[in-house]
Amino acid sequence: MANGTEFPLKDADIMQGSVTIDSGVSSKSDYTVGSAITDLCTIMLNNFDGKFTQYDFCKASITVYIGMVVKRDYTGDTVEWVKQGVYNVYDYKGRNTITVSAYGNLSKSDSKVDMDVTYPVTLGNLAQQVCDKCGISLKTKTFQNSDYQIFRDPQYSSSTYHEVIADIAQLSGCYAQCNPDGELEFKWFDYSTTPYNISSYQKYEPAKDDITVTGVKIDSKNVDAKSGTDGYVITLKDSDNKLLQAAIYEQVICDEWAVNINSAITSKDTDVPARLAGIKSQCIELQNYCSRYGGTYNPTDAERKTFVDSAKQYDSDVKSCIAYLKDSATTVATAAFEPKQTMPDGLTKYISSYYETAQTSMAQEEADLTADLGYITKKTDKESGTNAWTCINALVDVLYNDIARIQADNCFAGIDAAKIEYKGKLLTSADFSDLPGRLATVRQHRDVANVQQVVDNIAPHLIGNTITPYSATIYSNPALEAGDIVDIEGHKSVITNLTYKLNSAETISAEAKSQAENSSDFYSESEKLWDELQSLNTKSEELRIKIQKLADGLESTVSRGDEMSDIKQLYNSIDLSVSDSEKKTSAEIKMTADSITSSVNDKVGGLQSQITQQADEISSKVSRTEVNSVVSTAITQSSDAIVYAFNHKDGSSQSVQFTGDGFDFYYNGSKLGHLGVNSNPETGTYDMCFQPTSGHGTYFSNSGSYAQVVIGKVKADEFHANGLIATSGTVDCSGLTINGINGWNGSIGPLTKSDGGTVTINFSSGIMTGWN
Repeated sequence: MANGTEFPLKDADIMQGSVTIDSGVSSKSDYTVGSAITDLCTIMLNNFDGKFTQYDFCKASITVYIGMVVKRDYTGDTVEWVKQGVYNVYDYKGRNTITVSAYGNLSKSDSKVDMDVTYPVTLGNLAQQVCDKCGISLKTKTFQNSDYQIFRDPQYSSSTYHEVIADIAQLSGCYAQCNPDGELEFKWFDYSTTPYNISSYQKYEPAKDDITVTGVKIDSKNVDAKSGTDGYVITLKDSDNKLLQAAIYEQVICDEWAVNINSAITSKDTDVPARLAGIKSQCIELQNYCSRYGGTYNPTDAERKTFVDSAKQYDSDVKSCIAYLKDSATTVATAAFEPKQTMPDGLTKYISSYYETAQTSMAQEEADLTADLGYITKKTDKESGTNAWTCINALVDVLYNDIARIQADNCFAGIDAAKIEYKGKLLTSADFSDLPGRLATVRQHRDVANVQQVVDNIAPHLIGNTITPYSATIYSNPALEAGDIVDIEGHKSVITNLTYKLNSAETISAEAKSQAENSSDFYSESEKLWDELQSLNTKSEELRIKIQKLADGLESTVSRGDEMSDIKQLYNSIDLSVSDSEKKTSAEIKMTADSITSSVNDKVGGLQSQITQQADEISSKVSRTEVNSVVSTAITQSSDAIVYAFNHKDGSSQSVQFTGDGFDFYYNGSKLGHLGVNSNPETGTYDMCFQPTSGHGTYFSNSGSYAQVVIGKVKADEFHANGLIATSGTVDCSGLTINGINGWNGSIGPLTKSDGGTVTINFSSGIMTGWN
C-alpha cells in the first residue's frame, strides 16, 4: 500500500475468474517498431465481509503471481508460480466487491518531461536518465543504436517520459516493455528461439498470406534514408519521433560572413545588408539540395531559372558591396571587428586583433565569382542541365564558403587570438575545425549520413522477419507473454497482443497490414519532390475549388442510412434541411436578409406547416393535401391587422380580419361586412355595429338605462318601418301614419304567420298595445 502496508491476497479474497491482464508490444492494427504499451491488470476483490473496506488502494503496488500445475501424482499437485508483473493501482471502486484497476510499471513514465540533458547524448544514456527520473530500473543497458548520439535538443518540454521511451525504442528498432520484475527492457522478437506449440484452442483465424519484412526506411521530406528492398517495408516517420527530427537536423559550426559585412556598412548603405542577408538565406536553402548535404537531385527547369535569377541579383549586390569595401578597407575592419560584439542566436564575439583587408585578394574573389556566374548564366538549357547544376553546386560553395574572404584572409592573428562565447561556453580552436581567420556562429543542416546510420543498424534484425498475422482464442496459459514466438497449425508467428483471464479463455494475436496495404517504393529524392509538387498541385486545385465555392456558395451534406442533413450557404441566403426518406418527413429553414421561413413536411399524411417571418409581417399556415384538393388554415399578423383564413377543398375560402376597430368578414376574397365599433347616427355615440359592405348598419347602444338596438332597415314582406325597439316589449310607432292619420288607434290584421296561423296587432295612439 502507499503507506507501506503489505498483505497477500489468497484465492478466497479474489472473485472467481476476475483476474484479467492485457499486454502488448505492437499496434493492434500493424506490425510496427517503437511501441511502448503499458500493461493493464484488473482484479475483483471479495469484500462481502468488509475485509478491505479500511484500505485505500490508491497508489498501491500489486505484484501478481499465477500458479501452474506442472506435475500431478499420488503425492499431490506440484505448482509453479509464474510472476506476471508489478502493477500500480490507479482506480478502485465498489463495496461488496471492489474492482481494482492497475497499470504496469511503465505507467510511472506518464508524467511531463522535466530534466536537464546535456547534448550530445547517446540513446542509451538518455534512456538511463529517463528511468532515473521516473523511478524505473533499466534492465537493457545495451541495445541497437544505444551508442547513437543525438546532438540537438529534441524539445520534449511538452511531452511525457513515456513518449521519450517510445522514440528511443523506435530508433533502436525495438519495442519497450517492463518485464515481470518491473524493469524496462528494449527488445525485439527472438525468432531463433523454439516457438510455443499451441495445439489446443477454441478459435484460430490466420490471415491468408504471410508477411516478410523486406526493408526499412525513414519517411521524411528532408532525407532519403533506407535499407533493403521494395516490398513489405517498416517505416519510421520523422513527424512521429522528435529524436528522429533532432537526428536529421544537427547543429554544426560554420562560417558567418553577412553579419560582419552588415555591421561595417549599415551606416552608409542600409539596403545592402538586407539584400545580403536575404540572399544568404536563399543560398543556404539551395545548398541543402547539394550532394554534400544529401542525396543527388536533378532540379527542374523552373528551379534552375530561379537560381540563375538569384545568382544574377547576388552578383550585382556583392559587386556593389565589394566596391564599397575596396574604398573603405580600414573602416570595414574597425567596424566589423570591435573588441566585443553581441550577435544573433546568443553568440558573443571577442576579437583581440585585426588587420586591414588585402585589396588584391578582394579583386581576385570578384573575378572568380563573376566567372562562375557567367558560366551558369549560359548553361540553363534542359539538355545540359546536369552540367549546369554541377556548376551551381560549385557556385553555392563559393557563395557560402569563400565569400567570407571578402572581409580579409587574416582579419585577426589567428583563431586562438579570438575569444568566442556561445551559450556560456568559451569555444576553442577545435570547435572551428578548418575555419581559421573567420568568425563563426551555429546553425543546423540536414545530416543524411548520420540518419542513414539509424536505418543501417536496425535493418539486420528486422529484414527477413516472417509472420502469419492471426487472432486466436486459446486455453489460458500464464507462461505466455506478449513478444513470445508461437506455432499454431504449423504457422510460425509472434504474440503482439495478449489478454489473459484466470481460469478462462485467453486471446492472442499478431496484427499486420497486408502486402497490398504496406506496399512501398524506395523512390528517389527527385521522385519524392515530384510527388510533393503533385501534392501541392492537388492542394492548389482544392483551394481553387474552395474559392469558387465561396463565390458560388458553400454546400455541405451529411447522410447516414435514410437520414440526411444539408446546409447551403450563398452570399445572400442560408438554407438548412433535414430529411428522413423512410419516414418521408423533412424540415427546412430558409434565411435571407429580410425573411426567415421554416417548414415541416409529412408526405405520408400530406401535411405541411410553415411559418414565415418578415420585418412587417408574421404568417403561419397548416395544410393537408387531399385528392385533387388542399385544405388549409392560415394566420397573418402585421402591425395593423390579424387575419384568420380557412380554405375549403372545393376551392372556396373565408377569412376574418382583425383591425383596430373590429372584424372584417370575407368570402372568396370579397368583403361581406364589418363587425366592430362605429358612430351611431341616431344617438351620436360610438356603439357596437354590424355594417354590411353596402347598406345600413345596425347599432347596439348601451348609452341609456337599458340596451337599445338601432336597426338600420327592417323588411317584412311589404312592411317597412324605421324606429327604436325597446326592451319593455312595446314598439314606439308614434311616427306611423296609416290612411293619413298620425297616432292611429286600431288594429292591423289578420296577418298570416309562418306556421299558417293569423295574428292581429292592436295600436292605441300609435303605440302597439298587444296582439290576438
